[in-house]
Amino acid sequence: MAPDHSDSYGRGMETFYRVSAGYEALTELNLAEAYPRLVEEARQLMHAKEVDVGRYDVVFDGYGVAELLSASLAPAAELDRVLGYEQDVGTSYLAPPEKVLGLMHLGAPALTIRTDRTRPRGMSTGGWDAEGVTPEPFTLVKDGVVVDYFTDREFASAIGQLVCEPRPPRALAWLCGGECRVGHSDDLLAESHHGAGSHGESVEAMIAATKKGLYFAKGVDESIDPRS
Repeated sequence: MAPDHSDSYGRGMETFYRVSAGYEALTELNLAEAYPRLVEEARQLMHAKEVDVGRYDVVFDGYGVAELLSASLAPAAELDRVLGYEQDVGTSYLAPPEKVLGLMHLGAPALTIRTDRTRPRGMSTGGWDAEGVTPEPFTLVKDGVVVDYFTDREFASAIGQLVCEPRPPRALAWLCGGECRVGHSDDLLAESHHGAGSHGESVEAMIAATKKGLYFAKGVDESIDPRS
């Protein structure tokens, strides 16, 4: 906090992510060792130069990409929302299904997005979903085209043969507070086949290869829906 209490900055643990795990997720953080460095970084932010207006290349860490997907894609890909059952919360730009699945280009051909609730330490990783079915990975966006939605057995029949990649019925939502909803952004995996990061480069390597850019870590907490 500034001496005159006019401003304050904080730094979070860049290694801390919300995961489906036990106490080991906390003991592995080495909090006591990290605190002095985090305090010093917060002090540096207090005096950091403001970013000049202009055009920049942008580097996101993995969590940042996940948060972007969570804010822009995950809610829109919920089939009950697509069909209009969540209008009290928001609507979806991925509607109607017959004009979206296999037809709508959401991004460049290099973009493929998969969801995987079986991946260790994902936010909603689990052995079973809300309907007692073992989750399986599936593709939401393939080569830039929307090919599937998040759904469960109640709504899956609404898209029937429109699904581009035939697969056995399964529930992809999980139950929380009496409602089925999509898991956290950590369960969305973006795969880029071209450009920086497409071959497993580290964040440091991408930053080193960027002449004029900004680096975003941990992402942003935003939503496609208007604030209430």
